[in-house]
Amino acid sequence: MQVAILSDMHVPGQADALPDEFADLVADADHVEVGDVTFVVHHGEVNPVERALYHAAEGIVKQRDDWLDAVADVANARAEDPVVGVAGHSHEVEDEVHEGVRVLNPGSATAAGPAEEATMMTTAVHDGDVEVTLHEA
Repeated sequence: MQVAILSDMHVPGQADALPDEFADLVADADHVEVGDVTFVVHHGEVNPVERALYHAAEGIVKQRDDWLDAVADVANARAEDPVVGVAGHSHEVEDEVHEGVRVLNPGSATAAGPAEEATMMTTAVHDGDVEVTLHEA
């Protein structure tokens, strides 16, 4: 299964900045019901899940480690293994395992600041294995 992951596009203001090749990747992607792998999507705000362990006083996560904690908390609270947490917010590309969750941030698909270039990810999911490809335009 092919999954297209885009974030932080800032539309409608930045809609014209979406690269044509990204639109093609989205058109070719399958839906996000993945089966063996659960994708939990989160924007980087404080964890709305009651069972979550992480809380921040301001409601918005501003530091990278806090962002990783928030995404991993949401993913772990909502899904069983294997799980991939997908989040935006920083406009910075991320792909790392944090607290047992593979955390992905595709950056900004329209190069909204502070991103310097448009980025997105696609994933190929087969029998619980997730292969991630970063696309830059």
